[in-house]
Amino acid sequence: MQRRLRPRSACRQGAAPLGGNGRVRPERGTWAADERRAGLWPPGPDARQAAAALRPALTAAPDAPELAAGIAGPREWFDAFTSYYNHEHRHSGIGWHTPASVHFGTAEEVRDQRAVTLAAAYTSHPQRFGRRPTPPEIPRQAWINDPAKRREPTPQIS
Repeated sequence: MQRRLRPRSACRQGAAPLGGNGRVRPERGTWAADERRAGLWPPGPDARQAAAALRPALTAAPDAPELAAGIAGPREWFDAFTSYYNHEHRHSGIGWHTPASVHFGTAEEVRDQRAVTLAAAYTSHPQRFGRRPTPPEIPRQAWINDPAKRREPTPQIS
């Protein structure tokens, strides 16, 4: 499935799939290393972190299809899921913006519009607020697993 979905995703973003022949190179993990170097893979030292971040959302989805019925159903569902996840779902780690808004550079504009709306609400009804509201800051970096906070496991002596 990965061999079919990744080239489509790359084409949607205007990037050619790696491999020279229009195919993603999955042999022995080289495609992940190449994509990390090219900046096409999500940040983090381990490509599995990106998949691990999506796993709770995917497994919690009540309408996730079974693969037994064929590839068409799961492909349609996954396209709808990723569209929702990237363009509609607001993430707390990126200031309640969508990943698409941050990726395409519209997050600052959205934040400015939120500031205007919050200021108007405060002006109209100051009694509803304990203090003047401000939209959350957009972080300069967002991590799945922040390496600065990572603790190395303590070696066990047996």
